[in-house]
Amino acid sequence: MRNWRTSSTLSWGRKVRRVEWNLRELRDELAKDPANAIKKYRVVFAEGKGVSWDMAKTFNSQRGIGVTGVERWAKENLR
Repeated sequence: MRNWRTSSTLSWGRKVRRVEWNLRELRDELAKDPANAIKKYRVVFAEGKGVSWDMAKTFNSQRGIGVTGVERWAKENLR
């Protein structure tokens, strides 16, 4: 069984500058540095493929470590 999830990018009140890269730019950067895992990650998500894994095989699950998503944490802690 696979659980499909997305993550949230949080700035925690800091000002951030967001820059949009198109797929061609990301692929060009990856071609210059093909071993770079971050650049691979960017291309995979830009292509709309994403990644997934069996939740039962994750570090946290195997050790019984619970995790909380941003939405749940906010509902429980921000009133």
